[in-house]
Amino acid sequence: MLEGLTGFRDKLTSRFAAKCFAIAGSLLLILCLGRTAWLEHIAAADPVTCNGLVTPDGKVVPETPPDDKVPPETPPDGKVTPGTPTDEQKAAMANGALQLLAVRPTSTVINHHICIVVGGVVPQVAEARLADDIIQKRKTRDEAQAGYEAASGSARDGAWNTLQATDTALQKALTAAATKPQPITLSVFLNGKTSSDLTVPAEAKSGPQALLFGLEVPNDAEKSGATFWRELLSAPTPDKDWTKIGQKALAIGLSRGTTTLPDTTTETVTVMVYDLLTLAIGTLSLLCFTASFCGLARQTTMLRDNKRTQNDVQIATDALTAAQTADQDAKAKLKDAVDAAAAAKTGVANANDAAAKAADDAAKAAAADAVAKAAAESESAQTAVVTATAAANNAASTLKAAQAKADEAAKTGNIERPIGPYSLARTQMAFWMFLTVAGFVFIWLTMGIYLGLITSGILVLLGINATSGMAAIGLNDGNDDTSTSNSFFLDILSDGKGPVLHRIQAVAWTCILGILFIWNVVWSFTFVNFDTNLLLLVGVAQSMYVGFKWQEAPAAPPDQN
Repeated sequence: MLEGLTGFRDKLTSRFAAKCFAIAGSLLLILCLGRTAWLEHIAAADPVTCNGLVTPDGKVVPETPPDDKVPPETPPDGKVTPGTPTDEQKAAMANGALQLLAVRPTSTVINHHICIVVGGVVPQVAEARLADDIIQKRKTRDEAQAGYEAASGSARDGAWNTLQATDTALQKALTAAATKPQPITLSVFLNGKTSSDLTVPAEAKSGPQALLFGLEVPNDAEKSGATFWRELLSAPTPDKDWTKIGQKALAIGLSRGTTTLPDTTTETVTVMVYDLLTLAIGTLSLLCFTASFCGLARQTTMLRDNKRTQNDVQIATDALTAAQTADQDAKAKLKDAVDAAAAAKTGVANANDAAAKAADDAAKAAAADAVAKAAAESESAQTAVVTATAAANNAASTLKAAQAKADEAAKTGNIERPIGPYSLARTQMAFWMFLTVAGFVFIWLTMGIYLGLITSGILVLLGINATSGMAAIGLNDGNDDTSTSNSFFLDILSDGKGPVLHRIQAVAWTCILGILFIWNVVWSFTFVNFDTNLLLLVGVAQSMYVGFKWQEAPAAPPDQN
């Protein structure tokens, strides 16, 4: 079984398999990018507009149901039509109390727009004031006109001046009524939180009006708006409903100022942060690239401490020779065990004969002891035969597998394969390269952020690993032609004699920081900015690794027995 697993591992990490995984990863990545662009194209092809959402009589057009749902029935006479403000809302809007009447659509995608219908931006009395002023000015002008027409003599000049003054006042009132008032800036609240960038201009009127608002995340991570959106959309997974992973429910509210609480009754809109199928394709692409990289690392000296290689024929020949030697030893041990078992069986028979011929009690007791001792030796010999048989069968299987591998190597030719030990420093550099690239692509495709994403803590961490890597590589003996690989984990944890504490410590902190990095990228859409003390701890661990490396012995070749 072990040989079968080893053969499967060899096939999985072969050069051909590494190329196949690389091609599959590239195709899946292209598919992921294409699907992301397609989803964006669909959203952009049907942009959200507020045209026709509010009818001239102040009614809100109800949302069109999906094709697979039955539209709502027409309410009976005397009932409120769907989307029409209630009497309570009309009274509140007339008094200047903000009212959020509708949100369209109720489901959208991040970095796109929604339309919100609000009322009560200003009190109704403010709109009526201009109309009342025009009526009053027109009445005064009409009275002045009548006075001028009735005046005579010297009073006619004064009446003319009064008429001109009232006419000028009326024209000013008409101009003021025709002039559009300055828009009023409303603050938008999402889940009870707002930001300086979350504002929308509204007309100064009390009736319903539709406003277009963008759920746009800045592409620069250092802007305050980006921080707000990342905190708002972190962990976009509804409770106990994993089918809606990647979605976030946002309660929308409005206020006239930058208050701590919204003035309106909020409505909820579902925002899709990332598509689950796209995420699955991207994850599968990353896994394929990881498998390809692991196969490439196993077939090349990219992550090795030295450039030592050996061709397939030589490796297979050495393995076959070792298997033949082990098979011969197992057969010899089995023969010895069988001979010992036969001798023990003969001893039992002789002891039984001696016991049968015993004449007195002392001789019978000694003969009984001899029989028991011979029986124990015979049982031990039989156990040794069973063990030797199993070892011989295992050795025969190993020899058969080695022979098959040698035959396959003879057909494929002398392909050079690395046999040097894996390097801890190079492995750490590759580890952080994968995490940072994958994290950057994930945040870019989901949130649209690609500027200012790399934090100073990540740069310092990469610098520490690069410095320790260069120092460790410089300490390697360029003339070392004896170090060979035992296994990946033994190579990165061992100093040539066995696992050592400073290497285990470096690996442990690398894994811990990697988990923290992945957690923050997936749940908070940010590159974690490790604090100074944590970076100093990593630096100390890497320094200990580099400091002890020059005393490490070359890795011994693996035991062939």
